[in-house]
Amino acid sequence: MNYAKTILYIITLLLALNGEAQTRRALVIGLGKYLDSNWSAIHGDRDVPMIKSMLRNHGYDDISTLVNEQATKAAIISSLSNLCEKSCVNDQIYIHFSGHGQRMTDLNGDEDDGWDETWVAYDAMQSYSDDYKGEKHLTDDEVGLWLTKIKRKIGCKGQILVVVDACHSGDSSRAIGDDCVRGAINNFVIPTTSTPRRTKKIVENWLTLSACKNFQLNCEIKTPGGHFGMLSYALSAMSEHLPRLNNIQIMGRLVNYVNDNRGTLPQTPTLSGETTIYSLNSLF
Repeated sequence: MNYAKTILYIITLLLALNGEAQTRRALVIGLGKYLDSNWSAIHGDRDVPMIKSMLRNHGYDDISTLVNEQATKAAIISSLSNLCEKSCVNDQIYIHFSGHGQRMTDLNGDEDDGWDETWVAYDAMQSYSDDYKGEKHLTDDEVGLWLTKIKRKIGCKGQILVVVDACHSGDSSRAIGDDCVRGAINNFVIPTTSTPRRTKKIVENWLTLSACKNFQLNCEIKTPGGHFGMLSYALSAMSEHLPRLNNIQIMGRLVNYVNDNRGTLPQTPTLSGETTIYSLNSLF
């Protein structure tokens, strides 16, 4: 072992003994096709290698991916469970979803507008039927429970960033010129005869970066290399600058980038969660 490697080993060991060791872990999910042919064509699978390369450049050495038919609801939950199991105190966690989003009837009363936001897994159907009642949709409540478990594992100094390159607008699959839009044409309505008793939402003790506001459409960007997620492409394009910018500066640059490259309709990236406690730049 040479001198430089010896010093690095000693520093790593001392950090571990002091509880300061840190690993950067990621789960990247991308869907460009679905089991149900009613979903409109998108290119979320193309985002995966781009985001994986970006993360490698920022020191993520534990990256799991789920692409297309790999990204069933069961597989996504299994990957979140595995991520939780191996996460340690002070780890930095990046979770990325590129695919369709859809609003679904809120059954536990934690949403002011009566709708849960969902990630559409590969095996999720677009509409309610006698054979499908929404069980393969991944609701924000389910995702939130897993993120809460992971946050407990990594502690107060550990951070989680969730990037959602999807949208949940109710009419978001309507044709907008040649734009590819990531969302469902209708909300997923679960028939119910009663109004759920109000419950508290899960505390968002992490950062969530979304491609657009809830009422906006998330249109893909068309490049010489094909279509990509607007938010995914913007992050990748400016990734080398992220470590030296604060939350306000990063969001300002993202908004400007999207405005300069958007299609026919406005689209505004948003950041939610513990924005006064945690910084995007520490995850890059």
